[in-house]
Amino acid sequence: MNDQNERIVEHLVDYAYRELNAYEVALYLYLLRKTILGSGSHEIRLGKRTLQSEFVHAKRGGGKNNSGGIWVNYEHITKILKGLEAKGCIDIGDAAREGTLYVVKEPLHVPFIAKALSAKMKVEPEVEDYFNDVAKRLELFVRDKWHCAYCGDLVNKTNATLDHYVPQSKGGGHTKENLRTCCFPCNSIKGGHSIEEAAVQLLKAAAERKAKLTT
Repeated sequence: MNDQNERIVEHLVDYAYRELNAYEVALYLYLLRKTILGSGSHEIRLGKRTLQSEFVHAKRGGGKNNSGGIWVNYEHITKILKGLEAKGCIDIGDAAREGTLYVVKEPLHVPFIAKALSAKMKVEPEVEDYFNDVAKRLELFVRDKWHCAYCGDLVNKTNATLDHYVPQSKGGGHTKENLRTCCFPCNSIKGGHSIEEAAVQLLKAAAERKAKLTT
């Protein structure tokens, strides 16, 4: 599962289930699967027969299907679609021979979800930036006793750097827990890699540097 899909699932679980009823959640998930999670497009044209056969095995007039599941007629589906549109999950466009146009919005762009996320961000405490603040960087160098976390070499104010243990590209932040004192050569090797990815190269480079010093 890629990052985008993970965010979609997260927002659905955290927020959509609070505002949508069971039928709306089911139909919204179906439309997401047919569009954003399937073709990557936000638009789809669907006819009544497709919705009936693929979504709920609908049968005009209601009742129960042979397997004991509940039949939902197309009038009910139309009501669910209008509910999703009213809540900002989809836009219903024109009707053509190929079917009705539906524009499906990612959860992040659904108004009630965007509002909830905005409110959450406002109450979350601000995280201190230990990477860009000069005084806080010095604090970390002192914490690490001016030694590179990877090769153990002593560093100074001119060649000391800070490395993100979990790279920024992988979600690592500028917190003191995620920053390590690092010499320039080791930082250049590790770069945007995780420690597991860079370990072999880091050990090899450190060994080569030590060998040069002893010859």
